[in-house]
Amino acid sequence: MLSTPSLHLSREVEIEASAESQVHQTFTIVIPAYNEERRIVPVLEELTSLIKSQNLPWTIIFSVDGNDGTEGIVREASEAYPFVKISVSLGRNGKGTAIKRVTSMVDSEFIILMDADRSITISDIVDHLDTMDSSDVIIFSRYAKGMSEIPLMRRALSRGFNALVRLLLRIDVRDTQSGYKVLRTSYFRDAISRVDCSNAFYDVSLLYHLKLLGARIEEIPVKYKHREDGKFHAGLLTLSLGLNLIAFRVRHSRSYLYIPEAFACYYRRVFKWL
Repeated sequence: MLSTPSLHLSREVEIEASAESQVHQTFTIVIPAYNEERRIVPVLEELTSLIKSQNLPWTIIFSVDGNDGTEGIVREASEAYPFVKISVSLGRNGKGTAIKRVTSMVDSEFIILMDADRSITISDIVDHLDTMDSSDVIIFSRYAKGMSEIPLMRRALSRGFNALVRLLLRIDVRDTQSGYKVLRTSYFRDAISRVDCSNAFYDVSLLYHLKLLGARIEEIPVKYKHREDGKFHAGLLTLSLGLNLIAFRVRHSRSYLYIPEAFACYYRRVFKWL
């Protein structure tokens, strides 16, 4: 049975004091989870403990892909807590697809996007929810000086890719690949409906369309703990993102009018899955 340890009292008081204006509004936490059997229990315990102890009108939706024991763990939690919901698809469908799949299940004013690794704690997210009083999107940045534990090579590759994103797409965000965001649901629904890529590049596409919609985007540095999961090779992932960035830039430029239809079909069929 899933254990639900209580939050420390001092932490509960801190959360309530720092985000009083926002924390009791409606939020949906969406977590894409591909074969996360080994890591899903701690995040489940942390989230269910917070919501239960604070009596928050929040919902958690796990969008589960893969074929390990993740589904069984989440279903056990959903039986214990009615605010835990699950959407399941076999195989690997990509982060973008996993998130789009549950959009119709979101019925709240705000949505919190999280990864399943607890690299950023829900407590740190809640502490900054009052920022939504003046913003439409919060991005929790992993690259604050002295606050993150990210291997040097991964940091260098990420900074190089981000520089290209800022140059080619004019997105003024330092951490476009952060999996931790808070958004007004109205902006999220509009932007995600325009995203047509399924892989890790989805984050950039989402921010691009949020920018076009005029959303007020704020980046907040938080403590980030890097957790290696072995699913991705940093160099290959960065190369894939770079290829997607070039294809995306062409797709959203006047040059696309001159691209042969055969190549356009190739992009739609292959590049969005890289």
